[in-house]
Amino acid sequence: MAMKSFILISILIVIFVGTQAEAQLPPLIPVGASFNISGSVLCSADSSVYNVTTPTPPFRNATVQLSCGGNVIASTTTNESGGFSFLVRLQAILATVLASCKVDVVTPLSACNATLPSTIPSLEAPLRLVGITLNSTLLITGPFNMMGIL
Repeated sequence: MAMKSFILISILIVIFVGTQAEAQLPPLIPVGASFNISGSVLCSADSSVYNVTTPTPPFRNATVQLSCGGNVIASTTTNESGGFSFLVRLQAILATVLASCKVDVVTPLSACNATLPSTIPSLEAPLRLVGITLNSTLLITGPFNMMGIL
């Protein structure tokens, strides 16, 4: 009887420890998975989304690049709302993508407002995990900041 109790307690401890360890691990995304990366770019140097008196306009037709480890992986142009999206297949695990990839706006801010800086690239943003679907991992950009302020 004592042996059966010992085995039962051991099994319960293994199950408990296993579920706790699983809860602490980041989601396992296979190498070569699809990543859907999206965001919005505003015509602002400080990531302010809305001002009560004057809303920040979107940065239309801006060239946006996804780079990982310093290499440009994809490029696109923002739409009329300043939105953009990349659907890419990356040969890296999720933790590496989040740590080494970012989105750069390579069109100078002065293109949407002449009083803003004309540096290239003008804005950068890190990536954040939003969710995981059956077909892809959903990532969004963090707030955009002037280059070098991340």
